[in-house]
Amino acid sequence: MMMVIKFRKKFWRRMTVVLPLLTVILLWAVMIAGQTEVERFASPSAAFEWYKDCARRGDTKGYVECLTAETKELVGSSPPPADLLKQEYQFLSKKKYKVEFSEEWAIIIFLDDPQKEPPYLLRQEDNQWKIDLKGMSENIFFDENQHWYLQGKSKVIKPPAG
Repeated sequence: MMMVIKFRKKFWRRMTVVLPLLTVILLWAVMIAGQTEVERFASPSAAFEWYKDCARRGDTKGYVECLTAETKELVGSSPPPADLLKQEYQFLSKKKYKVEFSEEWAIIIFLDDPQKEPPYLLRQEDNQWKIDLKGMSENIFFDENQHWYLQGKSKVIKPPAG
């Protein structure tokens, strides 16, 4: 009987440390799992942050979720490997950006060198913002000074002066 009592005391003493730790881990898992697809893609900023998070984790399935339907067709059955996604995250992780809107896209403009760093374009599909790599490849051009510009349907969009 004495052994059982000692075991219980030792067990509960350990639980005072383990239980809060398990609670924190469980809450973190619920927050990540609880973030719905709608929340992930509700705004251009949320979609871009989710895109970066998928790249950080090397999550190719999550990465493909972030893309427009046309871009998914281009990527097809061969999304970039996890290590390439992680490299992209390293590139994007410390970059500050702002979001501007055109008739066609939400435009992620990087603030470090806004004229020379080409933007990311996001397009809304089914009320969700998705990365438009196809639009980026077809509509972002560089002038003789290596400054980007967008050739949109209605007008040319130039980067902000930096």
